[in-house]
Amino acid sequence: MSGIQYVKKPSYKIVPHFLGFNIPTVTKWIPIFGIWGAAAGIGALFLIEGVPRTRQDILCKIPIIGEHWIREIPASDNPF
Repeated sequence: MSGIQYVKKPSYKIVPHFLGFNIPTVTKWIPIFGIWGAAAGIGALFLIEGVPRTRQDILCKIPIIGEHWIREIPASDNPF
C-alpha cells in the first residue's frame, strides 16, 4: 500500500458568530455602513435646516460655513 491518504469527506469548521454575523463579515461591512450613515445624517440635517432650533443649535456652530445660517431680523420686522 502506498503512503498517500485521501480525504474521504470535507472538513468543516465552525465559525463563531453572533446572530448569524461573524467577524470577517462585520469588518467588511463596517466602512460601508459608516459611509451610508454619515450621508444619511448629513442629508437629514439639510432637510430639517428650516427648523429654527436646528439652525441655532447645530448648523450655526459649524466652524467655517456656520455664518451662512445666521439670520438677523431687523427690529422693524420683528413682531415681538
